[in-house]
Amino acid sequence: VAAVVGAQLIFHGEPTPGGGFQGGVVLAGATAALYACGSVPRYVRTMRPAHVVEALAALSYPAIGIAAIVLGLSLLENFVDVGTVSHLWSGGTIFFLNVGVGVAVWAAMSGLLVAFLEQLRLRLHKSSATAPLTDTSASTSAANHREPSGERA
Repeated sequence: VAAVVGAQLIFHGEPTPGGGFQGGVVLAGATAALYACGSVPRYVRTMRPAHVVEALAALSYPAIGIAAIVLGLSLLENFVDVGTVSHLWSGGTIFFLNVGVGVAVWAAMSGLLVAFLEQLRLRLHKSSATAPLTDTSASTSAANHREPSGERA
């Protein structure tokens, strides 16, 4: 459902409130939900090339601007038929800009989640590798019987 809402925000960004950034964030939330339903290593392997997708999507913005210049127009000037007001194709090149921004934001946010998960995995691995092999009941009871430090919680 979140992926459909994200795509709707991206595709209908010019005639309605929404757009590429909002839709990309919602798509990244849908991707994070996939992570929550599956395994971290599989998610990280799948999303590792997100930075490549992000870079390619980010290049769509200047590519559309340069295409306008090549056609003899101003930078980012519309060169696509604008269609009927309030329809999907009513925004001209804005539709394509929204799609590029949406994919770039989705990939960037998903890439950030991958980076956070890898850092968490490394920290957990490091802490489990250095944890002493002691009786946990003794350390738990010692932690429960600490003297108050005088600080308020």
